[in-house]
Amino acid sequence: MLLAERPKEGPTIQSLKERHHEIKRRLVAGERAIDICRSMGMTPSWLSIVMSSPVFKMEMEKERQLADENAADVSKRLTRLAPDAMQVLEEAIRNKGDKELSTMQRVYVAKDVLDRAGHGKPQAQTQAQVAVKVEIVQFSAPAQAPATITVSQEAEGA
Repeated sequence: MLLAERPKEGPTIQSLKERHHEIKRRLVAGERAIDICRSMGMTPSWLSIVMSSPVFKMEMEKERQLADENAADVSKRLTRLAPDAMQVLEEAIRNKGDKELSTMQRVYVAKDVLDRAGHGKPQAQTQAQVAVKVEIVQFSAPAQAPATITVSQEAEGA
């Protein structure tokens, strides 16, 4: 066959075998293509052929939609369980359950609840964040008055 007669498209997959379904599952789970190649003993070019085939692309889209639906279902189930979980936490913190928690366990639970509610331990500021704040204060200070810089203890320790 002459070079001009060679087909322009490479080989394609006509139907998916179990190996292709495994690739599909791994890709949907977020595994990198190069890691799939290494663990399944295939070359990146072969994986590219599989991934570019129309039948594989169609099946990948179905798999992604199913994963999205499952994620939405999990989210709904967690939302329904939230009131029960809150009750368990409240009982644990107040030692109203069947089993008593130690003071340290209650403190741990309380800290976790506060953190998730947005009242966790403040993050330490980096030197870059402090420098930016200093420049903002200096820039926004009136020209005739000297700039005042306030540095918190957390920032000094950074």
